[in-house]
Amino acid sequence: MILRGIHIENWRCIERLDLEELPDGIVVLHGPNRTGKSSIVKALRGCLFDFDHDSSKAEIKSSLPWNGNGPPRLVVEFETGGSLYRITKTLAKRHGGARLECRQHGTWQLIEDSPKEAARRTRELLGAERSTVGLGQLLWLDQGQTALTTSAIDSSLEERLVGVLGVMVTGRDLAFKDALDGRCERWFAVSGKHKPTSPYNKLLKAKTERAALLADLERRYQELDEVIVSMADHERRQQRLVEEVARWQASCTELQAERERVRDRLQLYREAEADCLRLRQAREAVEKRQRGHQDAHQRWQGAEQQAVRLGAAEQAAEQDRERLFGLHAKAEDALAAARQAEEAQRTLLDNLDQVRDLADLERRCARAEDTIQRVLELRGQTRSLEEQIRGLPAIDKGTLDALAANRRQAESLRARLQAAALAFQVKVERETSFQVTVDEQPARNVELDADADYHQTVRQRVQVDIPGWGSVVLGRGHKETDLDRAAEQLASLDQQFAEQLRVCGGNPDDEGCLDRLAHDRLERESFVRQLEVVRAELRRLAPEGEAALQAEAERLQQERRGLLLCRPELAEQPLDEAEIARQARFENDRAAELKAQRLQCEGDAGAHARQLQAAADQSAGLRAELASARATAKAARAELERLGSELTLAEELARAKEAEAAAASKLAGLQLTEAERGVDARLAAADSLLRQREESLQHAGGEIQRLRGVLQSSEGLHVRRAEAASALREIDDALEREEQDAEACRHLRDLFEHNRDGSVQAVMEPIAE
Repeated sequence: MILRGIHIENWRCIERLDLEELPDGIVVLHGPNRTGKSSIVKALRGCLFDFDHDSSKAEIKSSLPWNGNGPPRLVVEFETGGSLYRITKTLAKRHGGARLECRQHGTWQLIEDSPKEAARRTRELLGAERSTVGLGQLLWLDQGQTALTTSAIDSSLEERLVGVLGVMVTGRDLAFKDALDGRCERWFAVSGKHKPTSPYNKLLKAKTERAALLADLERRYQELDEVIVSMADHERRQQRLVEEVARWQASCTELQAERERVRDRLQLYREAEADCLRLRQAREAVEKRQRGHQDAHQRWQGAEQQAVRLGAAEQAAEQDRERLFGLHAKAEDALAAARQAEEAQRTLLDNLDQVRDLADLERRCARAEDTIQRVLELRGQTRSLEEQIRGLPAIDKGTLDALAANRRQAESLRARLQAAALAFQVKVERETSFQVTVDEQPARNVELDADADYHQTVRQRVQVDIPGWGSVVLGRGHKETDLDRAAEQLASLDQQFAEQLRVCGGNPDDEGCLDRLAHDRLERESFVRQLEVVRAELRRLAPEGEAALQAEAERLQQERRGLLLCRPELAEQPLDEAEIARQARFENDRAAELKAQRLQCEGDAGAHARQLQAAADQSAGLRAELASARATAKAARAELERLGSELTLAEELARAKEAEAAAASKLAGLQLTEAERGVDARLAAADSLLRQREESLQHAGGEIQRLRGVLQSSEGLHVRRAEAASALREIDDALEREEQDAEACRHLRDLFEHNRDGSVQAVMEPIAE
């Protein structure tokens, strides 16, 4: 049977499908899940074998259209016995039907329109009552089934295979055997064992990997259980810590109330202590006033005696000061005369300095003019060298070396091509014109006079077309591809050489161009070095430029003119540097003598001034001491009058001592107990324990949050674990199916060998006899 067409309407998930003019060979149906592949196979089986038009089987009910548009209609066109048939079935209890048609003379001819008879005739044409009988067992597989189990194959398949395969060994038998061997090679090696790369072994490897993945997920799942247990422990600990924190908070509240009561008593104690301190200070103040009365009496007596002694010393010091004043006046007059002489000498030295400055300015102006002139000369040299450099091509040594290497390689290739070229010569006796095609170049016309020769070197092939005569072809027995590559490489080198020469300003047709370029490069480098030397000299002479030199020369001239403007008499002075230096030495020696005299006078005047100042300071000091002694005596007398009598101070001191003793007795009654003094320490300890419990509570909360994060990050682990287990089971199922499929192919091949051997023996035995 060969399927030629399928038409389906309102069948399961297929609303309408038309497959016409199916080709010979294998037709593959492919697509994602739930797109109708299995529905097409079930429609074929039902239309050809399994379902009558009015069948009420559960398979028919499960295949009713999902959209409810109408009853299913199935049409199958098949070829068998050299004829084309079409079976049409409408599956419905009331309005169902079936008919069988045959293609004759280009049209469909009705064979049977009785539904039952049409279905029977179809099964008769196909040679099977059901789709699961005989060879049909190898054709129809359910959804997800990839191999046949040995128990599922009944004897009809084996008998049919023996009947088909055991007739004789034909080309189709050998093709079937080759197909079986190809199928077996998928799993088995020549030795009959499974190949390492067989699907079976690949599934075994995948099973191992999936099992390892599942074991890892199981381990992580176990760790997740441990995390859950740990989280429960932390939650219980958190509850316990909450209770402890509440208990310690209550204890802290009680201690704080007790501390407030202690603070109230402590406030009273401090007030009493302040009263004691105040009364003690009052008593100490009375004692201090008593001691002050005694000290003031002693100071008054001492100050009176000192005032008498200082009055006599002050009169003697005033007489000595008047004597030293006269000596100091004489020393000041001598110092003024010495300073006047030194100032006149300094004026003379300033005049000599200005003369020397004028000579130095003259020398510097001359040197600046020489430098400017030299810079102008160097500038001219620079411009000349730059013009000469611009007139020469700027090509570096690497480029010249590359060009030389290009020519050497090109000459080598050209020599090789000339050595391997074919020599072609044409000689004519009368005036002739012909067309020549050399290698792959365009054809060219050649005209020769009588007795003229035409020479041509050929790399591969030459063809000469002579009008009215024919063609002559000369070529190698086989094409030399190396010569073509050498010619292409030579053309590429010539093109590169010409392009680089044009860039460098050379002429590709000039044979001595490379030598001239090398000479120009050396000459240009010489000019560049000379230019660098000239520029270095320019930078040394004018590091800031010619304008700066001009400005410096102008500044020196202005400074010279300004000096002459201020001292015009200097223009008449001789500018002999030697004479100026001799006169300067003489005047400097005279200035040194005058300076020594002035210093001696300053020393004498300073000594007299210091003596006079010392005498004045002594006199002033004595007057100050006398005034201080008198003021001290006066202050001591006033202090005695302010403090009162000694008897009054003694009575006041006795009253202060009595009040201090009463305050001390009250303070002793307000002393804190040992427990009251330790309330702060107990509160601090309780507060410390409370903070510890709160920190532990916070840590427990953080740990719980961390464990919750671990649980959240592991969300879906049980799904992945279930998926991994499901994938492992699927691999196990696929492994079992693959093993069954391999064993079925092996069994089918063994069965073929057995039947073929039997058939060959049955045919050959009569011939042997």
